[in-house]
Amino acid sequence: HLLRALRCDKITYALLEATLKLYLNPATLPQNLPVTKMLTLSRETLLKWGNKIADSLREFPLKVEVVDSFAQMGSGALPLEKIPSVSVRILPDSISVDRLARELRQASPAVMGHIEDGCFHINLRTVRADELPLVREQIQKIFKFKE
Repeated sequence: HLLRALRCDKITYALLEATLKLYLNPATLPQNLPVTKMLTLSRETLLKWGNKIADSLREFPLKVEVVDSFAQMGSGALPLEKIPSVSVRILPDSISVDRLARELRQASPAVMGHIEDGCFHINLRTVRADELPLVREQIQKIFKFKE
C-alpha cells in the first residue's frame, strides 16, 4: 500500500521532465533554475549585496559586518560539501541576538539566518536579488521600534 501512496503521478513526471530538459542548455540554466543561479553567484556579487544591506543599517544600534562564509547544499545529497559564500553578520546592541533571530523568523515575510559566535548571520547565497530589499526592510522595522 505504501508504494501506491508514494508513486509519482503524471504531473510529477511532467514537472520532472521539464526540469531535466533545462539541463540540456547549460548556458541558460542559471536564468531558468533558481537554485543554479544561487550556486553560481560570484563572491563579488554577494559582497556587493552584503555591503548594500550593511550600509542601509548603519543608523541603527547594531554592529554589521560583511564576512566570508560557507553555504551547504543540503543534508541529503551533499551534506559535507561547503560552498564559498558571503554573510551579513549582525550583533545588535539594544536587543539580544536570540530575540533578533526570533523576530526575523516571525516577520512576514520571514528572514532566515543562523546564530554563530554570538552574532546573527544571513547567508547571502540563500537570498535572491529581488529579496534584498525585503531583508533590509524587516531588519529596519525591528530597530525602528526599539529606538
